[in-house]
Amino acid sequence: MATTSASLVAADLRVLHTAGQQYFAVVQHGRHAGQIELALTDGRYAWRHSLSPSELSRPAHMSASDFSARLLDGLLAKGDACADDEIVVCRTSPESSDLQLEWKATVQQPGALGLVVSLQQVR
Repeated sequence: MATTSASLVAADLRVLHTAGQQYFAVVQHGRHAGQIELALTDGRYAWRHSLSPSELSRPAHMSASDFSARLLDGLLAKGDACADDEIVVCRTSPESSDLQLEWKATVQQPGALGLVVSLQQVR
């Protein structure tokens, strides 16, 4: 884990294999819930996106900080992330060089019912 600027305090690297492609993902995260920066490269081109807390696609019953933590775990394949988490990277259109990253996961809610909730973030 590397130290970065004051607002982004950590950066982690992960190799993603999706749709027959390999990407290197650098995920930077900070002190504030939802502050995530993602950089992807296929070795030839690079893409970067900053995800603000207002862009989080969290369920109403889940706090922004809990959702952000679970999203980070999924992007980095650690913590609560499980083998069922899915990350898909694809072009926004066949003629575009822009990429879209989609993360999907399920979590089981605590309590007597043990409801399973689907989580998703697209950027």
